[in-house]
Amino acid sequence: QQVGNPSWLAQGLVKLATLNRQKGDDNNLALSLLFNALDLYHNLNRPLELAHLNLEIGKTYLRMNSLDAARPYLAAARNSYRLYHSAEGELETMLTEAELHLQEHDPALAIKLLESSPESGRKGNQDPRVFLLLSRAYEEKGQYQNALNNYQRFFSAHQRNEHDSAR
Repeated sequence: QQVGNPSWLAQGLVKLATLNRQKGDDNNLALSLLFNALDLYHNLNRPLELAHLNLEIGKTYLRMNSLDAARPYLAAARNSYRLYHSAEGELETMLTEAELHLQEHDPALAIKLLESSPESGRKGNQDPRVFLLLSRAYEEKGQYQNALNNYQRFFSAHQRNEHDSAR
């Protein structure tokens, strides 16, 4: 703040809020920090940082079980990530939205979202979280064979990623 760089200040507020949320502390404090960062981003032209901020606000609301409040922030984040071609950010947002659908006990929407993910059909270094969430969604829907198949895909992707990172 003393340096006078609003971008750094906003990034610091987002990081502090994320750490606060991950630690399990007061989520209202995390939201307060995130909304202070949002005020700073209104004067900056940093679309991917703003998308990340929207994702963090959505995650915080999700953690607070404020699903209706989380939804528009997650949608804004995913749209921005898609617009600016950030596959990693879009995937992270899709995973969070799938969690939201599972908390709403709507596994069909979670499955539809995750099955449309580029990760679900991609070969090679896949994100195992997609398959873990798919297995949870299929299990909640009562489709146990699909749940088992996706859990096996989760395990294979997880092992492959660990093996690749050990190289």
